[in-house]
Amino acid sequence: MKKAVCLWRLKTREIVLTLISLLTLIFANSALAVFYFDRDIEYLNIDLSNWPSDNVEASIVVNFRSFCFPDKDNSTCNPSGRGQQYQLGISDQGDTSRSTTILPSLNIGNELKKLVKNFTVSVGSDITDKVLLQGNKARWVKSGNLDEPAVVEKSAVFSMRLHKQKLQDLADSAETFSIFIYGVSEAPLNYQDVLEVRIRADSSTQVKISQLKDIQLTEDNIGSGRAVNMEFCVYVSGSLFAPRGYFIRANGLHEDNSNNFNLKNGDNTAVYKMSFHHRPWILSGWEGPEAVVSGASIKGRGSIQENCENYSNTINARLSIYLESNPSAAGVYSDTVTLTVIPE
Repeated sequence: MKKAVCLWRLKTREIVLTLISLLTLIFANSALAVFYFDRDIEYLNIDLSNWPSDNVEASIVVNFRSFCFPDKDNSTCNPSGRGQQYQLGISDQGDTSRSTTILPSLNIGNELKKLVKNFTVSVGSDITDKVLLQGNKARWVKSGNLDEPAVVEKSAVFSMRLHKQKLQDLADSAETFSIFIYGVSEAPLNYQDVLEVRIRADSSTQVKISQLKDIQLTEDNIGSGRAVNMEFCVYVSGSLFAPRGYFIRANGLHEDNSNNFNLKNGDNTAVYKMSFHHRPWILSGWEGPEAVVSGASIKGRGSIQENCENYSNTINARLSIYLESNPSAAGVYSDTVTLTVIPE
């Protein structure tokens, strides 16, 4: 079984901008620690035929950032945007609230206990093979004291040992099981993030994204009313008559601490935005727009034809891309965006 996750790149380049404006960064009146995962949902597909015993090993790699904004006197976070100590934990419930002054509760229900034997995490030299869940006990894992003058994107490797029989039950019922990974920065006031890992067994659904292209913007493309459209095809296997669902997400190479997409020219940046439309059926109209947020998943409907052939129009998805404003200096700016598509 092939993993039904496809990575594709579009390059936005040759952006010639002649007008000059100033970029202003406004900080909150109080210190705020912020934690971001690079995505909100991850599907973990497991082929049970590869595991003859009851112990099934699996892992995922997730990028994240943990940093601190200063208070108005710059006394808590100095310098601004410095790397921040953090904690990681897992639960069988996803808390949608983002701001917190206390660590969220780690709920471990019977179904999670039946599925997971143990769950560990490693983050380079910060955390080495620490246990998040083993048996009936879940725990928070804390990074060491970080001495990072600026925020650094880190990669966490989450490894798990699962019960094969419980996975077989999921396969028999065509269901998924969700585990929620929490990340929290260390400060009096925190912004936490939650990554949902949806586990399913022996999924044969395939996806394909095609007809992507490079996009060129100019100073004429400021604001959503002057966006440049990139139209493409998303195919999802599994049905000859009804289109199946998918999730699509975007991650930029030059995202900033506010999770904005940025074009770069040396140290200069220009913020740009994207919105997504999709067409769920041959004769239907476009649905959307929906704002594209870095790492956040948007739901669409795939084509039943691999390259959207036999359609009156050979596309069923569209990204509209535009500049938020002029950058601080004229020049040629560029960015690379990775689009990830996973079946629903």
